[in-house]
Amino acid sequence: MSSTSCTVLCVDDDPSIVSSMTRLLKLEGFRVFSTSLELAAIEMAEVGEPEAILLDVSMPSRSGLSILSEFRRHPRFSEVPIIIVSGMDDHHTVQAAKNLGANAFVSKPFEPDLLVLQIQELIHAKRKERSHAAKF
Repeated sequence: MSSTSCTVLCVDDDPSIVSSMTRLLKLEGFRVFSTSLELAAIEMAEVGEPEAILLDVSMPSRSGLSILSEFRRHPRFSEVPIIIVSGMDDHHTVQAAKNLGANAFVSKPFEPDLLVLQIQELIHAKRKERSHAAKF
């Protein structure tokens, strides 16, 4: 699947992580916009209309799980694939993320190729689902 027409939002409070994910994804052909301000995540998504969202869990002002929950309640983003990318990969956190609607969980430090593949697969599945639904 070509990544050239896929838009991804990266939300992480660590600017170096945001920078490295942005650089990686742009090299793979994704359109990327990002924020290290967790309080701006929903607003950024409204402007950029991502096809996938990468979201950290541990952030200073607001939990990524809280943001995940807000995305899932938002009519425009309730079905957008969300991948949690976090160093907090204990069973409780992973399960909470899944229960709140995360489509995948990637542990930091992440393997770049696996992160890209995960994003591509989720976007492809979502596009296929929309295409199938449009036929009926």
